[in-house]
Amino acid sequence: MTITNPDVSSRQRRNLDVNDVADQLGMSVATIYRWRSDGTDMPKAFKVGGRVRWTQKAVDDWIDTQIAEAV
Repeated sequence: MTITNPDVSSRQRRNLDVNDVADQLGMSVATIYRWRSDGTDMPKAFKVGGRVRWTQKAVDDWIDTQIAEAV
């Protein structure tokens, strides 16, 4: 049984894998893994069954922060 929060869009709940994040950021998968290992600021990730995942919201928020800091 899945419990959903009607206030959270399906886009915000979507879990992304490393390929999705790399595509959205225009980076290689190797760069995403390197950033994770060397502590580079990037969207907060979590693990599911040993695999790294990100929420779409975390990626979107991180991108917004990068844009705001660049201005």
